[in-house]
Amino acid sequence: MPASLLLAPAARGPLGFEGLLYRVTIGGAGTPMASTANPIGAQIFLQSGAPAGRFWKIFLAVSAIFPVLLTGAGLLLLALGIGA
Repeated sequence: MPASLLLAPAARGPLGFEGLLYRVTIGGAGTPMASTANPIGAQIFLQSGAPAGRFWKIFLAVSAIFPVLLTGAGLLLLALGIGA
């Protein structure tokens, strides 16, 4: 079961749920399709009446940053001979 659906009852209000969505997004390396929790969670969040523009701007910015950071960390580990 996607984490956003499982943990949604514990989120308090739109801001609490928004925080939850950002955290489950990290599990999918920040990409909307890497985890089914991301599109499902976004749909639930937007149905609560929260502003869509703010959510998607932050979500897409985070989605762009995480793959870059993970690639950099992977290259650093390879350069150090860790995991090779």
